Amino acid sequence: MKKLLPLNLQLFAEENNPSDETKKPDEHKEHMIPKSRFDEVNQRYKDIQAKMDQFLAEKSDAEKKSQKEQGKFQELYESTSKEFSEVKSQFESVQNRAKELEGVVNSLLETKLKGIPEEFHDLIPGNLTPEGKLDWINKAEAKGLFGRRPQQPIGEMTNGNESKGITKEQFQKMPYKERIQIFSKNRELYEKLSR
Repeated sequence: MKKLLPLNLQLFAEENNPSDETKKPDEHKEHMIPKSRFDEVNQRYKDIQAKMDQFLAEKSDAEKKSQKEQGKFQELYESTSKEFSEVKSQFESVQNRAKELEGVVNSLLETKLKGIPEEFHDLIPGNLTPEGKLDWINKAEAKGLFGRRPQQPIGEMTNGNESKGITKEQFQKMPYKERIQIFSKNRELYEKLSR
């Protein structure tokens, strides 16, 4: 292999120093864009600007519509909250009334239970509400489940030869002649028994 000597190539290069005159025309040279390219870019700009204007108009309309709806929603919310407060106050008053009525029903039930003999208390269903128990007791009494109370005589006979008192049932069974005797002797007793 042969060894090559290093050479400085700059020594062989020609000096190209352009004169000042040649530099000046290059500086004044502008970069020219063809008209068709300018028209194309300008048209794109106009299209994008139109789309942007349309988008902004739609956005503005949507915001106005949203504000109108929000106003309606606000109005609807206010009316609904007003109705809710009215219903809530009505509910509270009805709830208070229900508590009062429950107390009354319970006291009526207690009164009815006191009038029923102890041996019949087991017959009353335990799974009923107080209103249901009261209704059940009323129906049972109407059918005579708890037995009839002995009839108390309303008045006394005045002539002494009969028993001291007559019940309505006895008065109903009396013949007409005996009823007239009671009428003539004790008109008040006759009116009480004939009712």
